[in-house]
Amino acid sequence: MTQFAEPGDLVARDLETGGFTAEASEIRALSGIAGDDSRSAAERTDALDQICMRCHVKWLGDIYLAHLSQTDWWSRLEKLSKAARKMKQAL
Repeated sequence: MTQFAEPGDLVARDLETGGFTAEASEIRALSGIAGDDSRSAAERTDALDQICMRCHVKWLGDIYLAHLSQTDWWSRLEKLSKAARKMKQAL
């Protein structure tokens, strides 16, 4: 599993555990596009930008997950956002 795929999968699993299946599906779909080498750099960059936007405190960060503290949830979103930014720089 790549450095990018691991935090994306963790966030998606947490969302599924919390009952947020649509949001989990979005993260998985965007992660799939971002990691698909057959896609154009523009498509991959757009997917990474979309992931970063979703990691904001007023988007996915505003979700309450009973199995995590708010601090742990925000930390996971920050790791995903950092991984997305790093991957974007590598494109």
